[in-house]
Amino acid sequence: MAVISICAKKGGNGKTTTAINFAIGLSAMKKKVLLIDMDSQCNLSSGIGVYDPNLVSIYSVLMKQCNVEQAIQNKGKLDVIQSEVDLNDVEIEIGNKPNKLMRLKEAINKVKDKYDYVIIDTPPSIEFLTQSALIASDEVIIVSQADKFSLDGLYQLDREIQKLKNKYNPELKIDGILITRYVSRNNIKRMIKEEMTKVATRMNTKVYETNIRENVSIAESQVLKMSVYKHNRRSNGSKDYYEFVKEYLKKKGEKVSDLLFLNSEI
Repeated sequence: MAVISICAKKGGNGKTTTAINFAIGLSAMKKKVLLIDMDSQCNLSSGIGVYDPNLVSIYSVLMKQCNVEQAIQNKGKLDVIQSEVDLNDVEIEIGNKPNKLMRLKEAINKVKDKYDYVIIDTPPSIEFLTQSALIASDEVIIVSQADKFSLDGLYQLDREIQKLKNKYNPELKIDGILITRYVSRNNIKRMIKEEMTKVATRMNTKVYETNIRENVSIAESQVLKMSVYKHNRRSNGSKDYYEFVKEYLKKKGEKVSDLLFLNSEI
């Protein structure tokens, strides 16, 4: 079982879209997956069609108002814990209680034996919620565009991850950097991708071979609250996320299906 945080230094990189399509892709590969929305914007919860303000959320779990099992919703073959807007206040409400950064890890530990993968969508900044996610995780997947600001953000994100690793979670590792909204014919993007590869080496990680190309079907799937596989299985967005899931699993030594996601339920 692996707990994976999906992180980005800034918004607009496709972090939440990646969390959704990565998790659904893993479930299509017959993996048991729990997807957790740790962002108070609730974009993942809304984007996957589970958001309901009348149901308990990850906020309720962190505040110990309910058991983690009570917060799990089922969406097709996927299990999901939704977020809510009050999540931003959780650090203030917990106050100075000891081990408050460990609450998410403790909650996940209670159910992790039921899953092959737990995927956590984090806020686009390194603060309490993202720190909690990283402390609970085995791996980080960094989502980034091939632009100058994103390249600069990699250094900052790596420093923050290393601090948490040294203090709380020595087993944490950056599995790789996924480049999104990529346009191969753009010379600047190609140059920055090459530079990112060098930066990744210094971070003791890699840039994934798969790029997620700029594709209108991805944006459309967000509006329609479904995966890009279900919206348009023949689109470049569907093909790219499918290839990314295959790449990730193959490098873990797992068998993968060569069948495209013809019947995605979500």
